[in-house]
Amino acid sequence: MQTAAQSGLFEVEVARLAADKASDPAIKSFASMLVNDHTAANERLKQIASTENVTLPTSIPSDKQKELDQLRSLNGAAFDKQFVQMVGLKDHQHDISLFEKTAKTAKAPAVKDFAQSTLPTLREHLAAAQKLPKSKG
Repeated sequence: MQTAAQSGLFEVEVARLAADKASDPAIKSFASMLVNDHTAANERLKQIASTENVTLPTSIPSDKQKELDQLRSLNGAAFDKQFVQMVGLKDHQHDISLFEKTAKTAKAPAVKDFAQSTLPTLREHLAAAQKLPKSKG
């Protein structure tokens, strides 16, 4: 739950940045979808954490903060490409792997259900990112 919360915080923050900075309209649209979907997932995770008596982190981990800072320093096509590669592809591949493992191994039914029900959205995000113009190396 801790990792999912940190990842969710990062996804919302970096997607807000992309919604403002991206030069490609398709990437702006993708970023808006990420903001909406990850905000909803974060709220659901907070509710589960509350019932499970788990305190979730409220800040982005330092490694993700560095990625966010790196993206802030980019503009135009360079920003678009880095955002799609880093967030759209790499982060979603990582999150899918994490959520698949959690869906199989979580002991708390609410956590298992959260992982299982969030996976389709994460897979949709990855599929959408793979169709974006800057998704090819």
